[in-house]
Amino acid sequence: MIVKGSGDGSPLNPVSGNGGSSTAMFLWNKSTGELDLWENLAVDPDTGSLTYTAYPVATGWNTGAALNLQAADANGDGVPDLWAVSEGGTVTTNLFTGLSSTAPATLTSFAETLSTD
Repeated sequence: MIVKGSGDGSPLNPVSGNGGSSTAMFLWNKSTGELDLWENLAVDPDTGSLTYTAYPVATGWNTGAALNLQAADANGDGVPDLWAVSEGGTVTTNLFTGLSSTAPATLTSFAETLSTD
């Protein structure tokens, strides 16, 4: 699924998951590396309107990279995290803390390479 952003029209690549008790979705603009997190996603069944809490979690994140992404709460802190698998088989766990609606989050990453031997 591709979601068009409201800024320059670049496609956003959404990845959804559960960050504890609410539904969340990461939106990654591959061409700019902007990574946002929408938490507390809800749809009003009567109006169809979508509500959410938006957090800009990273800028310049893996700009232009070919990645497979999966969202989950990897460390059990209630904040959604993001696994990224590169074409070369490197698996990176991206842990986010310090969410703010006005500034990027704190990012801690751990990477391992998959072996097919």
